[in-house]
Amino acid sequence: MSKASRVRTLAFVAVAVVAMSAAPLSAAQAVPESPSIENLDDSAPGVLTFDVVSGGPYVLATLTSFQDEARPLQAKSVASGRATFTFDTWGVSPLHALAQVITCPSAKYSASDCSSPTSVTFSPLNPAPAVSWSTDTTVGPGQPFSVEVTNPNGGGYFWVQIDTTRVLLANGPNDLSSYLESSYENPTHTVTLMRCTAGYYADCNDTFDGGVKLQRQVDRYVDTQFSVDAPDPTLTQQVVRVPSTLHTYLRGAYTLTWSYIGNNGQTIPVGGPVTGTVPADGDIRGLLAFDRTGLEDGSWDLAVTFSVDDPRFSATPLEATSMYAGFDVETQGPPINVTADRDVIYPTADTSEEPGSLTAHADGDTGYIIDWDVLDAGRRVVRTFPGHTAQIVWNGRDDAGNVVPSGDYTIRVRDRFGNVTNDARSAKVSVVSDNLDALVTRTVTLRVPAARSVVARQVARCSTLRTPAARRGWAGSVGLYANTRCSNTAPGASLVSSVHQVVLPAAARYSSIQVTAYGGATPNRPRSNALLRYLAADGRPITSTALARGLGRHSGPLVKASNAQWRTGSALRWTVSTRARNRYDIKYFLVTVVYQVPR
Repeated sequence: MSKASRVRTLAFVAVAVVAMSAAPLSAAQAVPESPSIENLDDSAPGVLTFDVVSGGPYVLATLTSFQDEARPLQAKSVASGRATFTFDTWGVSPLHALAQVITCPSAKYSASDCSSPTSVTFSPLNPAPAVSWSTDTTVGPGQPFSVEVTNPNGGGYFWVQIDTTRVLLANGPNDLSSYLESSYENPTHTVTLMRCTAGYYADCNDTFDGGVKLQRQVDRYVDTQFSVDAPDPTLTQQVVRVPSTLHTYLRGAYTLTWSYIGNNGQTIPVGGPVTGTVPADGDIRGLLAFDRTGLEDGSWDLAVTFSVDDPRFSATPLEATSMYAGFDVETQGPPINVTADRDVIYPTADTSEEPGSLTAHADGDTGYIIDWDVLDAGRRVVRTFPGHTAQIVWNGRDDAGNVVPSGDYTIRVRDRFGNVTNDARSAKVSVVSDNLDALVTRTVTLRVPAARSVVARQVARCSTLRTPAARRGWAGSVGLYANTRCSNTAPGASLVSSVHQVVLPAAARYSSIQVTAYGGATPNRPRSNALLRYLAADGRPITSTALARGLGRHSGPLVKASNAQWRTGSALRWTVSTRARNRYDIKYFLVTVVYQVPR
């Protein structure tokens, strides 16, 4: 067997194996002889007919070409030793076009039971259609890109493949512009025309133009991209200049029109239009001047309308859809509150008991912080803390390390545009840097209403906290009632407590404190008591005492202020609690403080 015959045999077998399952002969049957082909007629456009002469019961036939792309098998029973086959040849390449037949004992192919194939070449008559493409292969928005197919003497179905998308064409002009996707990654597309034997994209070959696929490169208009360093969230300065970039694949003279658009739809033009010529790299860069004049506080969009007179596309300028960058206007400065853990510091004090520094905290959207400033009463900056941070420690010294004079100071933050927190959001502190050699001792007793001093509470599921107390008729009182809702006396079910706070007077140092509670057991539970605890700065209880059941003043321990662990800055906190069916009323507290201040 010649090499060509082996190739043709393998082509037939490959198709048959895919299309048919084996049906082996019985032991008494013999392999049939190969059939012969007669009366082959390829003179009609798109049609091939031939007869097969065979001594077997069934004949299987197919068409193949040099691409080994075979048509579906046809299987026919043989009557009087002869069968006639008709094939549609549209799309079959004229190069090495073969008709192949084989005899089998049934309509199912089996390599061991069927005969060797018989092949004969033919010349399909497939007149090439007339195909015309758009001469302008650079397609802009709204512009057509078409292919026209005229096939008066031929048949088959025509498909166009655009990259990986296939579209069935009608006879005549077909606009393909809607199938050309626009993107930065794929500004160029490959368009290929094919002819197939069916109305779906299968069994396709290019049988015209010498069998070479027709390809066209199409440049697609790519959407313009826009970015701007929008000055969010604040614009306390009248005019802020920020960088902006607009990138486009368009070329030619351009016009940019800017405007502000508010949440309520209000539109405010931003100056006059900007004109120029698109640079070779397509990037239009510049500094955009944000002018907040006339802009109310709130959210805004910066809108830009972009048009280019690109001669490649049309006689009229191409206008891009308006693009947006959001920003906020906040005439009160950055939306950040600055607080300090004490309002007086003594930077020249010589003992650890004296607050020689403070910690300032920024609360809110701290992502906008760039720098901190400390200003004196004359609004002069005496200390700067650069770099993004939500907390600083100030020791009462200026940038040169010198102690600042006694007086009032303001701590504020700035954002990257130079906007600053206003006085309502800044921290006010006082500095005492002189007259510390002689301190005088003072004692003050603060009367603190129970209900007004509550800053936190913990009430288990079986208990109740009442303000005012239920049975005494005391305005501003607190009632701590365990097991009013259920009888479970476990601490996790019956505990009820309130946390109280008082701000202490400013001092160079504190000597002692003592908290006294006025109250007693409720009339309906006269044997009840409660527990008074002082809290450390981290919330831990550091000392406690039981409050007697009788109505009156019940004092907690006197605390020597050798350190500041019992204070949170200049505030003192304590808690009163009860549980396990105890019920207790508190009317007020007396807080006695012994402290020293400069003479």
